[in-house]
Formats: sequence, C-alpha cells, structure tokens
Amino acid sequence: MVLPAGTYKCQVAANIRNSETMVHTLWLAPRVPGAGAGADATQFAADSVRDAFARFLTVVAAPASATVASLLDAQTIYTTVTAYQMDPATGRATDLAQAGFASTAKGTATAPLPPQVALVLSLKSGRPGRSRNGRLFLGGLGTNAMASDGRLTSAAQAVFGEAGARLFREMGSSPQFPDAYDSAIVSALIGEANSIKSVRVGGAFDTQRSRRKNLADVGFTYVVNP
Repeated sequence: MVLPAGTYKCQVAANIRNSETMVHTLWLAPRVPGAGAGADATQFAADSVRDAFARFLTVVAAPASATVASLLDAQTIYTTVTAYQMDPATGRATDLAQAGFASTAKGTATAPLPPQVALVLSLKSGRPGRSRNGRLFLGGLGTNAMASDGRLTSAAQAVFGEAGARLFREMGSSPQFPDAYDSAIVSALIGEANSIKSVRVGGAFDTQRSRRKNLADVGFTYVVNP
C-alpha cells in the first residue's frame, strides 16, 4: 500500500437509532506534497475537521432556509473526529488525535427514515477514474428529507449540496496547520491525493447494504394449498 506523504485520515463518528454507529471517512492532503506532519498537526487535523463538520450541520442553506441538522433524525448524534497521520510507505497510522463534538451536533427531525436509507454526496476531483473520485454516505435521516414520490426533496438536495461544498472547502482551513491543506480523495491503489473540486447530490436515495444486512428479517409464511 502506498499513500501520498503528509495525508491525514479523519473518521467522523455518530450514533444513530438502534444503537448503531455511523462513520464517515474524510481525508486531508497538503497542497505541497509531503509537507506538514508537524508535532501537533494530527490534533489540528482533528480540530479542523470537527469544526468544519459542525458548521456543515448548522449552516443555513439558501434557498431552502434549512440546515442539515433539521433533515437528520433527532437520534443521529455526532460524537468524535479521530484523525490519523498516515505513513506513506506502509499505509498505517503513525499518530492519532481526537476532537469531540458539542452536544448540539445532532439532528432535530422527529420522524426517522429506516437506518439503511442514505443519501450520497458524490465527490468530484475533475479527473477521470474511480480512484480519483469518491462518495460520502449520509444516513440517519429524517422523513422530512423525502418527497411524496420517494425521492430526496429538491430543498434537501440544495441543503446537502451547499453545506457539503462548504464542508470540503473549509476542512483544511485551520490556521494552525504548518502548511495549507485541502480536502481530498485519497487512493492507495494509485498513490494519489486529488483535491475535491465539486460535490453532486442526486435525487435518489441509496441503501447502505452493510447496515441492511444487520437488520433482523422476521417474516411470515402463508399457506396457499394445504
């Protein structure tokens, strides 16, 4: 496994209904390859992503005049960001730091969608190839994100799109960093870190298959011909 030098893997954790945990994996990469990795940089990475994600939840997006938090189930509660400084040769973490969210980092919608239902933010680098583009699944949604036709409402698309663009724009903007960082799509397969240039929010919901597999399937059998 080969990773670009100076990258940080940041995992954003949340508790959702049914005592499940949801984790988003985000990456930071230096604009100057190999830069960074200062003594306190891992903590700065955790703090920067935590602060940017907190703003992602609460920023009021026009024209919907709503927030991401208002479209998340009230039992979707963000807890911590864990940042890992990654060794470029081995792909293993050489340092880690955590930053906790305030108790207000949670949803406010009172009626939930099933936990396996998620929307997808498609992360675009502007370069071709699956390894240079990515996806972020967001579950723990409220029913107010769904339109009558079963799709994501246009207002919810606008909220998640605008807030998502701001999240990835601000993730690496902490003034404590020794060098400027960008949110990135990192691939060990090709050994590249590509900056995120745009975010796309589709209108169709997706299914997190791993979460669906964890649901107990209780069925009933009905006799047709005895």
